[in-house]
Amino acid sequence: MDGAPQDQSPEDPSQQPEGTPYQGSHFPPFASPPSPPGGIPQPSIYPSAPSYPAAGYPQYPPQYSAQYPPQHAPAGFRPGTATAAAVLAFVQAGITLLTTCFGMIGVASGETQDEFASGVAWLVLLAQLVGVALLIAGGVQLVHGTGRTILIIGTALELAICLVYLIAFATLPGVDEDTLGMKVVMIGSATFLAIMPVISLALACTGSVVQWLRRQPGGWPGQPSNTPSWP
Repeated sequence: MDGAPQDQSPEDPSQQPEGTPYQGSHFPPFASPPSPPGGIPQPSIYPSAPSYPAAGYPQYPPQYSAQYPPQHAPAGFRPGTATAAAVLAFVQAGITLLTTCFGMIGVASGETQDEFASGVAWLVLLAQLVGVALLIAGGVQLVHGTGRTILIIGTALELAICLVYLIAFATLPGVDEDTLGMKVVMIGSATFLAIMPVISLALACTGSVVQWLRRQPGGWPGQPSNTPSWP
């Protein structure tokens, strides 16, 4: 109808005066259309801002402290002190065997006319043979980690024999130059032969050897085993 009022508002929002409310039939820019009847909202024509996780450090699972048995050297690991003690025992046994053979030859040849002195010499020589056997057996026992008792007994016997020689050589009669020189050589030889048993005995009694023997399978005889028991 010609008399009906017409909407004079411009379709272009930019043509409206500044500060005038929008009167057009279109939706204003940057606005969502109204919800239709029924209350169901329509999605916005503009994408929403992406959501980011809350700031902070990443969460790690809780840490649990595992209980491990104390660490020891492997049971098969032989310390150097044990090896050195066994080697010195073998060397001492070889030297003692040589001196014993020479002594037996001298006593058997009748160089000593005194029967008592000859009997004492034979006893000392037999003791030296026992010492040789003990040193060899003790060195083998220590190398295999089965004990050190035989080695200790053998070195102690060697030291006792050296002490007997020292006393015998120091009490030899005569003070002339030839006798004095011989006494010095004999005393020095007996002292030298006592050095290796002392070192071997000291090495066999060190803490590393004791702990190694205790860690052997089955434990050191007569001593508690420190080998950790695994489940």
